[in-house]
Amino acid sequence: MLDGHQRIITFDCYGTLIRFDLDGVVRRIVGPRALRHGIDVEQIISDLRIIRFYATTERYARYQDVLRRTLEIACMRHGVPYDAEFGDALLEEVRRFQPFEDVHQSLLDLKALGYQAALLTNSDDDLILHHVRAIDVEFDYVVTAESSRAYKPRQAAFDNLFRVIDRPRHLVTHAAQGWEYDILPTTGMGIHRVWINRAGLPGNEAFAPYDEVSNVRELVTLMERRG
Repeated sequence: MLDGHQRIITFDCYGTLIRFDLDGVVRRIVGPRALRHGIDVEQIISDLRIIRFYATTERYARYQDVLRRTLEIACMRHGVPYDAEFGDALLEEVRRFQPFEDVHQSLLDLKALGYQAALLTNSDDDLILHHVRAIDVEFDYVVTAESSRAYKPRQAAFDNLFRVIDRPRHLVTHAAQGWEYDILPTTGMGIHRVWINRAGLPGNEAFAPYDEVSNVRELVTLMERRG
């Protein structure tokens, strides 16, 4: 039985636990056609990140549909002819994404320290199963955008998480690499926040307090020190 008074770490999945290399996939799928049209695929990738963020703030649609639609829009913006096969190939590669090397043992170590583990992910119920299997650690809760009918950074996504895990905020640590998806929107929520800053990006003390580590192994060390 799950203990509603046990400490819990809620994780973002993509980019935090799973190596979510959408940029590399887009280079492989769209890059050759972009090159034939004299278009810089890096500009498509840069725009795609922004378009995808905007898509998460609009009316809910399944994440697999969001990935397809945003890729099509980014291609359209730069004049690259889009084929439905681009979306098919993108999703096939996404399903095969694997965890970072530090993830599996670190999650086991956190559980050994007495923490429950949950996922709060901008994913679909069926898509996330591929990545949970790849991580190969049992999560106490998996909360998807599909179950919330909302994506991070929307408040509704976090509200649903707190309903599901059902425990006092001081027992909750949220660990994520997504500054704009996870760290910014959780400011003032009364939870412990850890930015897993794998890319070494600059933070902002205006949104403190939060801890910063560079990987999940360092998160284990941090939580050991917190006791």
